[in-house]
Amino acid sequence: MLADAIAAENLRLTRNRATFFWGFLFVPLLALVAEIIGRLFMHAELPAELRVLPVDMADQLVEAFGGAGGPMTVLLSLIGAAVLFAGDYRWETWRLLAPRASRTSLFLAKAITFAGWALVTVILIGVLDAMVAWIGGLMDGSRMTFEMQAGAFVRQLLAVTLVSWVQLLFAGGLAALAATATRSMIAAIMVPIGAFIGLFLLQNRYPVVEAADEGWKILLIPGHALDYGRVYLAGIETLPGQTLAASVGLAAVAGMAIWLLIGFGGGLAIFLRQDLSKE
Repeated sequence: MLADAIAAENLRLTRNRATFFWGFLFVPLLALVAEIIGRLFMHAELPAELRVLPVDMADQLVEAFGGAGGPMTVLLSLIGAAVLFAGDYRWETWRLLAPRASRTSLFLAKAITFAGWALVTVILIGVLDAMVAWIGGLMDGSRMTFEMQAGAFVRQLLAVTLVSWVQLLFAGGLAALAATATRSMIAAIMVPIGAFIGLFLLQNRYPVVEAADEGWKILLIPGHALDYGRVYLAGIETLPGQTLAASVGLAAVAGMAIWLLIGFGGGLAIFLRQDLSKE
């Protein structure tokens, strides 16, 4: 039943071409164009001795995937999330869908569909950015290097990809919660944007000065959880020979999980209790 619901949601989303493009494909294409323009500018303006500096592809890949969950990607992903979670309220199709599967399956199908295409978006952005960097290095005659050890590279790449994906899932979870609580597509976009602004101000109001003694900030403020989770999971040294304490890293991972649970779990809890007979 869940597999059928996922297939149906995926079909509906991909056939809604405008939403599918703007929500999941536009940012990878924009990133590709921006990277090409930047490389062409560097090729034209930088002195030859700077253009031929070695290109560390390990660093390029980690940087590309780490930046894939940036603000533009998050904001545009809200379009896809809003249509997925609020579309059936707007078009009053819930009463037709509800008898075909359990409410849990219907909601999870939307969440899984969003999560799958959000991951595709992150991968596309990372691959395209790194590909342009590689081609640009070849154009400039740069020597390609791979400075990082294989184990460290795989760990960092997986960690930054995961956190970039979680950033999009966090946005999707807030959109799911807002959509089910208000039954409004506009609210599914505007409420998360307002929440992002408030959480950004909260993050700056309560910075982490000493991570080991301020785990509650990392646990409760998603910006801190994402930042410290990325550093911990990637095994990045905060000082020479020193990494984050396990307690800090686990607080960050727990914080990310809590905020995803608030969004998707809260949305599901509301959805299970709603009267859909007129929707």
